[in-house]
Amino acid sequence: MASVFKRGGKANRQGHYTASWFDEHGKRVNHSTGTADYDVACQIAGKWETDTALRKSGIINSSQARVADHNQTPIAQHVADYIAHCQHVGQDRVHVANKETQLEKLVEKIGISRLSDIEPNKVERYLAGLVKAGKSHRTANQHRATAVAFAEWLFEQGRIASNPLRIVPTLNEATDRRRVRKAMTDDELSRLLGVSDERKPYYLFAYYTGLRVKAVKAAAWGDVDFQSAMIRVKAGNAKGKRDEIYLPLHPALLSELQRIKPTFAPPTARIFRTVPTVRTFHRDCERAKIDRYDAERRQLDRHALRTTLGTHLAQAGVLPQSAMRVLGHSDVRITMKHYTALRIEDTAKAVQTLPSIEASKATDSDVKALRATGTDGKSPENSTAAKLTLTARQQKRQQLCGSNTQNLTTPVADDDTKSPDGEGTSTCISPRKNSGFGNVGQPVTTPDLLVSASGDTMPETRAIGAVG
Repeated sequence: MASVFKRGGKANRQGHYTASWFDEHGKRVNHSTGTADYDVACQIAGKWETDTALRKSGIINSSQARVADHNQTPIAQHVADYIAHCQHVGQDRVHVANKETQLEKLVEKIGISRLSDIEPNKVERYLAGLVKAGKSHRTANQHRATAVAFAEWLFEQGRIASNPLRIVPTLNEATDRRRVRKAMTDDELSRLLGVSDERKPYYLFAYYTGLRVKAVKAAAWGDVDFQSAMIRVKAGNAKGKRDEIYLPLHPALLSELQRIKPTFAPPTARIFRTVPTVRTFHRDCERAKIDRYDAERRQLDRHALRTTLGTHLAQAGVLPQSAMRVLGHSDVRITMKHYTALRIEDTAKAVQTLPSIEASKATDSDVKALRATGTDGKSPENSTAAKLTLTARQQKRQQLCGSNTQNLTTPVADDDTKSPDGEGTSTCISPRKNSGFGNVGQPVTTPDLLVSASGDTMPETRAIGAVG
């Protein structure tokens, strides 16, 4: 039976009672009741002991019990555990810091104190508030991704029964793009290299490799293989990559690296001790007379060198799948959407590469062949093939129904039948509906004397002297 007591004896008379009981595994558990009232503490201890008995008998699922226990833990502790998990798996330091800030804002704005307070409608209203406050759709989607990842981790850890935030919709970023980078032309890139002086190797390296600023900073001389013209990007330096990747080096970049390499450079030495800041890059663009914004308000920054590479690869006719590997993307749609800025001139050149096709005139032999097959534009009844087919039908009817049916064109059955009287009779099928007895198109036995009719139909016939 559960018992309650206070630690510290008489010196702790105003302290909280502690409940003690054995769990379903036979292990003694001591837990503070959070109250200084003896009667309330006894009720709480009895509740915990009852839940233990239900779990032991199998009435309450152990997973459900864990969810209930985690729901009593403050939300701040769950957030701290998740951030520690992100740091443990090696996520980027800045990325983890952004996650922590976004989760803290989410918890504060929608008033989450327990895990049971996480509801999709509350999160959706929070994201709508961000957009209303002037944030872009991309920023709102980043907050959503952080909240969904946090809830998914809670579900995988068994802290919640399911991820309720999966149904929160994403916003269309294409309708609200705040920062769109432009690609530099060949002339603009040439002018930038001409005025950059000591920063020229960095611009060449960033353009030909397509690496981000972080990866360029971390590049060391030991990563460059001058014999095979390859460079190694260590795990963690490239965005989203946990394994080492190798990129080919352009001959112009390879010769530039050979020129600037120190004679006794250790393998761990950085290739670039310092990289140009954003302000320095903009000053170089001003000296090269390169506009920061174009007519469509697309802007130019250090990362635009990567966009320039993707655009030049597309202009050179490189397949999107190959460009995706050069840029290190996991999805070709990212390459096509964010790193390919083709102009209308490029589209016009693509259309001009199509061959010119002219209409050819039909020869006399082709016209004769069409007439012979009845496909010269005339009606089938006037064609030679149709006439031959019509004659064959008439011959068939003459054989089945007698010589008085030369003008009949209605198709008949292929099988001949004889009457019980012997020769001189045949079976014909009337195309019209009968008088109501039997099925439509029922064979009617008639003598040789038939009433002939012109045209494509034959009226009902019956034997002379027949009853009715």
